[in-house]
Amino acid sequence: MPRLECYHRQEMKLASCRIQERRTFGIVEGERIVDIGRLWTGGDTDLRAALAAGRVSELAARKNEAESFSIREIEWLPVITNPDKILCAGVN
Repeated sequence: MPRLECYHRQEMKLASCRIQERRTFGIVEGERIVDIGRLWTGGDTDLRAALAAGRVSELAARKNEAESFSIREIEWLPVITNPDKILCAGVN
């Protein structure tokens, strides 16, 4: 009989924000955001770069090393702050 492997899939709410005048990204957990962007050492501190490098899961696994902040302490930014394309649809 073939062996079936099951993988636990964990969903995350990711967000970009400004914390203490610093742009970063993190995982939203209830009323807090875990600043995993602080753990990122890949150059630009933005979610797009971390996603492109395939490192978000690794950073999320290290979230216990990161500081968390109340969502009242942050300024929300667009999820992807520097998109390479913007698509628009016109309606007549």
